[in-house]
Amino acid sequence: MTAASVGRDAKGMDGNVVTAGIAASTTIYKGTMVGYNSSGYLEPKDASGNVFAGVALEDGVGTTTAGETEIKIARKGAFEMVFGSAAITYLGDEFYVVDDQTIATSGTHKAGRACRYENSGKIFIDIGGYC
Repeated sequence: MTAASVGRDAKGMDGNVVTAGIAASTTIYKGTMVGYNSSGYLEPKDASGNVFAGVALEDGVGTTTAGETEIKIARKGAFEMVFGSAAITYLGDEFYVVDDQTIATSGTHKAGRACRYENSGKIFIDIGGYC
């Protein structure tokens, strides 16, 4: 491949919202954290393994063929997640993934920073820069 010598129309996305394929026989729910598996397809995010991809903006069910079904995911923004002992004093702290809707103050995979206290069971995290 040689370097470009004239302008070209390159497909692109703004980076805030992207579309990605779902892993075979996998269900993803709107508003949950998702990750890329080792084959590059989306699955519900867990505490280990898959790479944090963002937050699902729609429900999706993968068929028997990986990538046949695609959904939109947010890679930036603030989203409400479950955190059992949420308090206003956690604002600004980093949080880690427990499962596709739950976060904790420690773990392996970072999910974002707390940016808005909701109530004692939920807190908003800003995922920008973490996926």
